[in-house]
Amino acid sequence: MVYFECEVCGTRVSNEVSVLYDRSRLCEDGWSMKNQKDYLPEGFYIVGSDDDIYLDVEGDYLLNGEDVIMMDRFEAAPIEEYVTFYGCCELTGEAPNTFCVNGHKYATEISDHCSRVVQLHRDRVVPQFRD
Repeated sequence: MVYFECEVCGTRVSNEVSVLYDRSRLCEDGWSMKNQKDYLPEGFYIVGSDDDIYLDVEGDYLLNGEDVIMMDRFEAAPIEEYVTFYGCCELTGEAPNTFCVNGHKYATEISDHCSRVVQLHRDRVVPQFRD
């Protein structure tokens, strides 16, 4: 088991999660407009690789959105930045858009017309491993 903390302030930013070894449990049909499912099951994480359906996630931690602890984006970001987070329906994932409760950016949620996943940037979080 592991949970993640904000690299800047040490605030916990995730629930405890386990590594997902069985990649057949990933939702690979994530680009559907109907019946969208989360990319990963709740309670698990993977380390991103070139094999994932998302771009630029290699080496970062990918989690289900329900396992992430964050500050409300509207409270955390100035309105000029807040509006850039969204595509036509959800979060585009083009830049970090997820904040710890102290307002530090540490992750990117990707959910605009795809299976939702949260990319915890390895240079912005610290994993805390538990037995």
